[in-house]
Amino acid sequence: MFEPGRLTKEYWEGRVASWIRPLRIFLTAVALNLLVVHHGVGPMNFRIRVDLDAQGDRNVSITPDPDSKALKAGFRPAPKAESAAYFAAFRKAYTSVRYISAVLFAAASWLIYRRRQPYFVNHLILGLHYYSFWYVSSLLGGMHVLAAQLMVPAIFAYLLLALKRLYGESRWRTFAKGVPLFGALLAVELALAIGAINLAERGLVH
Repeated sequence: MFEPGRLTKEYWEGRVASWIRPLRIFLTAVALNLLVVHHGVGPMNFRIRVDLDAQGDRNVSITPDPDSKALKAGFRPAPKAESAAYFAAFRKAYTSVRYISAVLFAAASWLIYRRRQPYFVNHLILGLHYYSFWYVSSLLGGMHVLAAQLMVPAIFAYLLLALKRLYGESRWRTFAKGVPLFGALLAVELALAIGAINLAERGLVH
């Protein structure tokens, strides 16, 4: 939590006997997140708002604070029971796709750093460690909207510090490579959330 990249570097250098396996750390962090955070989903604590029009058609939006967002014209908030059922379906659907994140992180990291670290499995280890930190940090983000907003720069800074430790490049080169990598992470999380909404829609329809 407080030494970004150290555990990954230990694994890369073969000192693994004293450490918990990356996959076990990741699964523990995910399980802890599922047990503690009940009104958000995923490392970014996605929350959704469900509105209905006069015909009963749903408008679903991803928002950090579903109570503060203005309604679309012609829509009204869905009943609490329906919103809760939809969120439960969304949460279940996201749970089935969340594990893709670390693999896609490893792919993006490999594309950027493949000359310095050619082995994909090492990038996957980094991804598992990084997402473990992200999921544990999201416990704080799930407690308050302000904490959730501060979480994004915190996890970005953590990524930069981890990359600096692992690759030893200058701050500017680390920043230049860290920005597209972090942007890819956010895009992946948003895509997974949208995919989970679509899966939830299908499940509720059928």
